[in-house]
Amino acid sequence: MSDITAVSPSDLDIDTDIDSGFDITNLPESFKRFLKDNDIDPRIYTVTKLPRFVRWNSHLDQSLLPTLDQLREQLKTQDVWKVQGLDGFFGFNLVKNGPRLFDIPAYKDHSLFGIDLSSAVAVEALCIEQDDHVLDVCCAPGAKLCMIANIIGQKGTGTVTGVDLAPHRLATCQSLLKKYRVGERARLFAADGTQFAIPAPSRLGSVVLGDVKLDEARPAKRRKTQKKAGNINPFWAPRMLRFDDMCPSRLYDKVNELPPFIGTL
Repeated sequence: MSDITAVSPSDLDIDTDIDSGFDITNLPESFKRFLKDNDIDPRIYTVTKLPRFVRWNSHLDQSLLPTLDQLREQLKTQDVWKVQGLDGFFGFNLVKNGPRLFDIPAYKDHSLFGIDLSSAVAVEALCIEQDDHVLDVCCAPGAKLCMIANIIGQKGTGTVTGVDLAPHRLATCQSLLKKYRVGERARLFAADGTQFAIPAPSRLGSVVLGDVKLDEARPAKRRKTQKKAGNINPFWAPRMLRFDDMCPSRLYDKVNELPPFIGTL
């Protein structure tokens, strides 16, 4: 993976941009020990001004994607930068009384979407290729799904399967996939990720994937797999992934199981 320029607490003005209404001395003692053991400055929890991040929706034609200069113009600030090591990834600080992210043309045109840096790094670490079948556990609210779908693209046979315990959170994922039109190779399941046993897709529309054998798709085999996996009906899936043979030999190539809040700054 390429070197990624991230933001650390030392990069932030934690002496001035703090929430004076939050008393860090009231943090639980066990949590204070955790912060000390991991050399984390507790003042990061008082920061009120944090950079935000967006990524290109690379399903769109390159000509429709905003450049750095265009983002600076639309956000009315020069405080916009490319994140080194992540293609099409930008960080920025909003200007007080300036445009909001969802007010700018690039956001309204769905040519970029918001995603935190830790989620993007987790996806980048998977080194996803266009024929990979990726399992995203704890997939809500869906930004990682969009990024994974972007990387898989539309030319290979790769897919992404999102799993989350809460149906209402999966509904948010579904909305994002549809909004950015990146859901043609994504499917969603409402399930406990620790017990999820549904295999990777064996078909992409009429195309049989990988080395799936025809006898694995027999009804008896399918019923046995369904019984073991539990409810196999997806919460949502496009037509190409809605009807699957559930071949037990199909494994995922990559798995992302990093909750989006871990390591976020």
